[in-house]
Amino acid sequence: MSVQIAGQSVKTIFQAADPSAQPFANIPALVQSLRTGHPRGLNAVLVGIASASQCKVVRESNAVVAIVGTLLPAVQKLSSARDSEAKLLESVLKPGGSLGFLMADGSVRSAKPAGRRLIDCEGYAAL
Repeated sequence: MSVQIAGQSVKTIFQAADPSAQPFANIPALVQSLRTGHPRGLNAVLVGIASASQCKVVRESNAVVAIVGTLLPAVQKLSSARDSEAKLLESVLKPGGSLGFLMADGSVRSAKPAGRRLIDCEGYAAL
């Protein structure tokens, strides 16, 4: 099962171009950039809506998290359990890492299994 993504339920994470975020052309290009910059892998990849495709990597304590913003159709596609680009995006995770979706209520829903809640992050996603 996959997360059901509706436009109003996903957090808009980049309202405008963020100077600290890197733009990307497509998911394969993003994955290559993340692998190059973080060869040991990421603890989490969090996906939300943005006006343009961009990614910001945040380091906190012992965690490295990529915050990925893209257009709603791409978010909806990534939320599909069968999507090859979602599987590619998961390939940058460390063992035990999570791919999640930033929801409008401030929570993060896992891409698996069945969209269970990973964490609450109210305010954290407002970058």
